[in-house]
Amino acid sequence: MNFRNSTELKKDAEPKKNAIARQDLEHKVKLANALPITLFFILVVIAGAMFEKQLELTYSNLVAISLLPEVKESNEEEVTKQTFEINPETQLAVDALYDAIIESSDLTIDFKQISQLSVEEQLVAKAIVAKKLRRKKHYDKSLAIIVSLTQQQQESQQLVFTKAYSLAKLGHNSAAIISYEHLLSIQISHQAANINLGLLYLDGKYFVKAEQVFTRGVENTAGNKKAKNFSGLADALYQQKKYQQALAAYQKSIEYRPAYPSSWSNLAKTARTLEDHQLALDSYQKSISLDKNNSKIRVEYADYLNSRLDFKRSIEQLKRAKAINRENISIRLKLSFSYLQAGKPINARKQLNLAKKNIQKPFEKRQSDAIQKYLSENYPEAVALLRSNLKKNRYNDFDYYLLARSYIALNKIKTAKLYINKIHSESLFYHQAKYLLAEALSAANQNEQSILLYREIIAKIADNPDLLNQASKAEQLAGNYQESIQLVKKALALRSNRRLLLRKADLIWLLGEQDDALRELEQLVDRYPSYLRAIYHLASYNHKLGKRSEAIEGFTNLLEQQANYGDAQYQLSVIYFENNDFTQSQQLLKAYLQRKPASKRSRLLYARTFCETGQFQTCEEQLELVLKFAPDYKPAFDLQQSLKDAIK
Repeated sequence: MNFRNSTELKKDAEPKKNAIARQDLEHKVKLANALPITLFFILVVIAGAMFEKQLELTYSNLVAISLLPEVKESNEEEVTKQTFEINPETQLAVDALYDAIIESSDLTIDFKQISQLSVEEQLVAKAIVAKKLRRKKHYDKSLAIIVSLTQQQQESQQLVFTKAYSLAKLGHNSAAIISYEHLLSIQISHQAANINLGLLYLDGKYFVKAEQVFTRGVENTAGNKKAKNFSGLADALYQQKKYQQALAAYQKSIEYRPAYPSSWSNLAKTARTLEDHQLALDSYQKSISLDKNNSKIRVEYADYLNSRLDFKRSIEQLKRAKAINRENISIRLKLSFSYLQAGKPINARKQLNLAKKNIQKPFEKRQSDAIQKYLSENYPEAVALLRSNLKKNRYNDFDYYLLARSYIALNKIKTAKLYINKIHSESLFYHQAKYLLAEALSAANQNEQSILLYREIIAKIADNPDLLNQASKAEQLAGNYQESIQLVKKALALRSNRRLLLRKADLIWLLGEQDDALRELEQLVDRYPSYLRAIYHLASYNHKLGKRSEAIEGFTNLLEQQANYGDAQYQLSVIYFENNDFTQSQQLLKAYLQRKPASKRSRLLYARTFCETGQFQTCEEQLELVLKFAPDYKPAFDLQQSLKDAIK
């Protein structure tokens, strides 16, 4: 309403009619203030309880689920600030009323600061102050003004939204829902009210109702508000396990608001549920690119990477999250645990020690103590502590997982299995525990069980090259070379590196395709000329195929790069011995025995070089040394007997 000519209106009005109206308004104000505002809130609570009961009866078949942390639109919608053109006298009165309410600790308002205004001006003044109080977050005081007005007055001054908004901010959600529903019944196109109503239904876990509200909002909005409605709709659908529809709704939300990080992280979580892991990874990365300083999203992404056994990238995200939020103890504990899983105990201890300095929460202290016991290799005490923790919280997947690790360290695989089987299939520890058990079974030569576990994990996580490589090793130990090489090829398709290329060449050799294996190794050495293991394997395979010149060249190249590499000196001495070059063989064996004096095969060959050159006494002396280190070494004993017989 325009009050530009309010002075003229006052002059023309009938004094008697104006006086009667003012007296009537003052009477209503006194009546309103005679009821304490607390009585209003009592009525709000009663009405809210009745409303919630009705909703429960209507939607009693709904089950609230929380497989993943729910992330809704975090901010309620505001309405555009309204401006009233009022004269200076009215503005002074409005300011005085606002200041008086702010300065008072009482919610009882007498409105004497605006008593000189006309009835209509007083009504507008109250509306202006109520809305300003809401904007300044004085929600209880804003409500104190609004409840002094009739429903018709609230509607005429567009205060129903302010009332609903303030009620929600004060935690009276059911009453706020009633107010929003009423506002939408008289103004269906009120976009902010529709969004806020949907958020309240989500908060109350009335997901069907929320779906209806947001569907209506999608149809009646555009741009940013349409994006918010799609996002809320997606939340409601997700909670009803309508995951595919939720995914589509999040994607529509992103279409209208592509730079909103939470929409991308919500899309990632939905993709996880649908096991579309590439979409999940891409969406998390997009969310982080839009909000690089959001440690919460980084931790969430790190947890996901951990669940996918990608410990290296998980550590990277946790380190960045820690840099953003250095005071967060939980991040340090997660980082410590990730280092433990990645096989880096020194880094794990460092992060754990830093975390323990500031731990205050009891559950974090229990976790840190358990990790510390484990890292100290005090496995029996770790077991005792974790079992004690489980008495306080029987369903704790972290404790189950660390217990399993501790029992495996104690060589009690069967007991470890019992705790692994308790871990929930939705837990981020589930695949980690299965992987842990598969490795333990493989180390214990229980290859068949290990292979079955690896295959089970790969059926869910087919994009982890380290997992594929470990599974390949288990298949190789069981003699399943064809299955092993297929896994290596899959790993190479994801991440090519020289170790995997070497394993591929070795498996080709084991499959009997020697020429192909040599070609693979030659290409590998050309690509990585300082990769000593590859040079060694190539030289060894050439030797096995009788290609002595190529083998000599390979081992010589290897020893030029690293003089004391493994048993390369011994292997080269064998080739020279086979070529009857006993002098070269002796020189190499002498150097090798200085490093490995107890090597029985090397000393036996050394002895044989002397026998072959007619130095029988030196040969006998070397044989005595061999039998001193290994009295039951039959080849040395047989050669000694042959030598004695020859001398006789």
